[in-house]
Amino acid sequence: VGDMAFSGCTSLETVDMPAVKTVGRYAFSDCTSLTTVYMRTVERVGDYAFHICTSLTTVDIDAAHDLGWYAFSDCTSLTTVDMPAVETVGVRAFSGCTSLTAVDMQNATSIGANAFLGCTALTKVHMTAVKTVAHRAFSACTSLTAVHMDAVETVCGLSLAASTSLTTVA
Repeated sequence: VGDMAFSGCTSLETVDMPAVKTVGRYAFSDCTSLTTVYMRTVERVGDYAFHICTSLTTVDIDAAHDLGWYAFSDCTSLTTVDMPAVETVGVRAFSGCTSLTAVDMQNATSIGANAFLGCTALTKVHMTAVKTVAHRAFSACTSLTAVHMDAVETVCGLSLAASTSLTTVA
């Protein structure tokens, strides 16, 4: 899907593209009625690809290895993220996803700056392969209680700052 291909299509509700490998920059940004995305073969989600898709609740992108900057930022209805193949989470990829409660990315190795900034409903993070957590990655996640990052080597400054409910880091 090319850059800006469906950007601003405010009536678009469902995307089911089973053979797509790449989602370009801003491809679906500002699709405010989009609720469901099925792209099981996508390997790369570009910068701002789903930015401000405020109705998005379901994302089935199992094969993605790389999430670009702001890829899902401000998707305020998104509740869970289960992306088993993701290795790199870009800067602010999920920032402002205020309904996001759980993240499971067992193959993620790098979490970009501000990746989950302000995800105020986020309670649990499961990223057992992560090695690097960048600046402010989980900052202001005020409901976050548990973070599971077994392989972590580097946690940069303010990574979990203002995560006032945090009780477990393992």
